[in-house]
Amino acid sequence: MEKDKLERSRSDAAASGLKKIEALLHQAERQAGLQGDELDDVVARAKSLLAEIESEPDRGLALTLIAEFNVNFLRPAEAVEQLQSAESIFERAGDQRKRAIALASLGSALHNLGKLGEAMQSLRTSLKLSEDIGYRSGMASAYIKIGLLQHLLNDRAAALESMHNALAICEELGIMDAKLRCLNNLALIHQENEDNAAALDYGRQCLNLSRELNVRDSEGLSLINIGATLYRMEEHAEALAHFEEALEILREVGDRKREVIALSNIASVHRVMGENDRGLAIMRESMALAQSTGDRYAEVVGQLGLGTMYNNCGDHQAGLPLLLEGLDDAQKLEFRHLLPLFYKSISESYEGLSQFEEAFDYHQRFHLADREAFDEQSEEKIRNLRVVHQLEQTRKASELHRLETVELSATKDHLERLVRANNEFLGIAAHDLKNPIANIKSLAGLIKRRLPQLSPADTAAYCADIEASALSMLDLVTRLLEINRIDQGRLNITPAAFDVGEMCERFLSVYEDRARKKDIRLHFHAPAEAIIAFADRDVSIQILDNLVSNAVKYSPPSAQVCIEVSGRQDGDEAFARFAVQDEGPGIAEADMPRLFDKFARLAAQPTGGEASVGLGLSITKKLVEAMQGRVWCENQSDRGATFFVELPALASSGIDLQSRNARRSE
Repeated sequence: MEKDKLERSRSDAAASGLKKIEALLHQAERQAGLQGDELDDVVARAKSLLAEIESEPDRGLALTLIAEFNVNFLRPAEAVEQLQSAESIFERAGDQRKRAIALASLGSALHNLGKLGEAMQSLRTSLKLSEDIGYRSGMASAYIKIGLLQHLLNDRAAALESMHNALAICEELGIMDAKLRCLNNLALIHQENEDNAAALDYGRQCLNLSRELNVRDSEGLSLINIGATLYRMEEHAEALAHFEEALEILREVGDRKREVIALSNIASVHRVMGENDRGLAIMRESMALAQSTGDRYAEVVGQLGLGTMYNNCGDHQAGLPLLLEGLDDAQKLEFRHLLPLFYKSISESYEGLSQFEEAFDYHQRFHLADREAFDEQSEEKIRNLRVVHQLEQTRKASELHRLETVELSATKDHLERLVRANNEFLGIAAHDLKNPIANIKSLAGLIKRRLPQLSPADTAAYCADIEASALSMLDLVTRLLEINRIDQGRLNITPAAFDVGEMCERFLSVYEDRARKKDIRLHFHAPAEAIIAFADRDVSIQILDNLVSNAVKYSPPSAQVCIEVSGRQDGDEAFARFAVQDEGPGIAEADMPRLFDKFARLAAQPTGGEASVGLGLSITKKLVEAMQGRVWCENQSDRGATFFVELPALASSGIDLQSRNARRSE
């Protein structure tokens, strides 16, 4: 009996500790402006209460609660460690339901950390566990989070499917809070797909259900989302009515962060309706509220919004200090994705103040930062798509034995991969074209508006920048057409015997002037005996041009670029080889596997500010392989990289250098 009392006492203590943690975290979540040391204190107090819990499963639940609190307050790194511990506890205890919950939360934390491949793996495992034990609400939760991740990866068709799966389960089980989340997410996905009718439909379904259930914060959020869709449709009066109703509700429930969003949207509507003074007053109110919440991100966005609104109202003198202060904050807080927007607005402020040199400087910063931001996003997206694709392939492979039409399934997967790759290709190409077009438009507009005030030197500088942007577009379009021609099998290869050394020497004599502009010296080495390739000479020159151009582009001024010709015999087969060695930074180990990918953005950067489309090496590889050759790269032990090209060759013809020179002089 004493033993039973002791066990009950321990159980009560564990339950008490768990309830204390739950109450502590719930109270903290309701406090406005909680951040920094205050957050640390709440988490530390919650961790101290873990000592009262002896039961491993209850400790796992407590860790899950603390981790979810950390995720909600944007502290995902700590949450990941806690959730991994909780998942291990539940696995040891054989509690698959709680393990599925922990894995779903872990997926959210990894998502917030940007580890999208690991996040998808965790969520897929959670979904599988929930399916195996018939845990339907766990399936709904996993589907919602998977859908959000798919949406982030631009796989919107899959995202919609996941959200509809979640919605069906929520309706079946009557889980209304999760149903509200599904409807809201479906509205947002359709809004970004520019399907305004569907976005409004799901937004209004969410609004009606929120009102029916009297969930006021969800009602406020629904009104904001409907208003945003109406704003896109230029239904400004109706959008304003929705934003104002949302503001009233959010003030009532004390949701100050969303109140900032509602105020900002209201200000934007007043601006487009020509009510500039009213818009400025409300934007100032939004910014002040953002400052009071302690939300630095909202505060910086408020500085950007207010400064931009001053510009739109023609008060550049008032907008510029705000924008410069906001830019400084964005840089310190590493809100890098906001930098291009600040640079663009600051450039407009300086232009409005007739300070053209500063306007031009920030205009250039805008295009550079916008390109860098897109490159980073593209690389991250491509990396994540690869990881997620591998996970999807693994998952599909494990299910193949249940499929009757294996060949059909494989064909479908292959086509889906091609569509995704093509969409990614088109997206990056469109952005790379957008930048120079926007630059030309902006500079041409600036010249048109300010021509009487511009000096001849300023006009010449702007025209030179326009010319550079036009050349960048021409280069990209030329390369896109070229790679499309290769992919379509329309490349006309005409193999013939030619002297590789002679080809290289003639090409370099023409290229020397271009290299001299960067004070780069070209060195050429070839054996006395001619190396005769059997390939397309014109295509081979194009390959050499790509490689030498890259070598010059990535080498510092006063460097050397060496081109060497050699031959190789492998049994009955002969090969002609030429190598291009630079003195640049070399190729990072992490970049090697994707060196020849389309639009590959590598760690190394051009040393003279030259543009880099990211297609040259991809085209080179395709051209080499079309002639039955191979291309590869090796880093040098000291510095620089060497690119090698091998093409089919004829056996040694016995033509020595002297006879070759004699023939050339005839």
